[in-house]
Amino acid sequence: MRAIGPLLALALLLAAGAGAAATPIAQRFPAGSIRTPEQVEQALAAAREEAARIEARYQAALAKCEGEFLQNQCRNEARRERDAARREVRRVEVEARAVRRELDAETRAARRAEPAQEPHRSPPAAAREPAPVRGPSAEEAAANRERAAERERAHAQRLAERDKGAAERAANVKAYEDKQRAAAAYAKRKEAERIENEKRREARREQRERQLKLQAPTSGD
Repeated sequence: MRAIGPLLALALLLAAGAGAAATPIAQRFPAGSIRTPEQVEQALAAAREEAARIEARYQAALAKCEGEFLQNQCRNEARRERDAARREVRRVEVEARAVRRELDAETRAARRAEPAQEPHRSPPAAAREPAPVRGPSAEEAAANRERAAERERAHAQRLAERDKGAAERAANVKAYEDKQRAAAAYAKRKEAERIENEKRREARREQRERQLKLQAPTSGD
């Protein structure tokens, strides 16, 4: 009876997050898809929610394992599923935080590149008569064009560096995921071998017991 409260709470949490969890987080935020501040915040919020759902599912699975015959095998399977789901959440978190750092660095660089603005000052009352309109000199116009071109080049360079960084992150994420999948496959294979060895040992033990029963003298001998 004491387990009803925690299990009910877990069930409610899972039901509340069922709609949002319909699409896996890896599909909602594939590698290289996080590029804007809004996407960064959305990805981090989704990662937090998904982590809570994963832990709730894991605790519910552990509670279910209490009624299973092979409890250790059941717990190990639940742990593998939790760890695999956590890897996807971690990948999204790492990429989102990396993009946030890049965006912050770009913002700081853009602010440093902006020319200092002269404070606006009202002319004295005696000098408020309309002055003849004078356009910029040829030197000033050339300087303005050069500054505008420099800003465009700096902006293009930042975009190129961001794209390059996104491609590198995607490659790193893929390598990490490949490594994790290989490790999970190896662990699953070793677990299957262990279970098969246990079955063989159990079969040999039962066979020995049957042989001993056949060899034991009967009460009439």
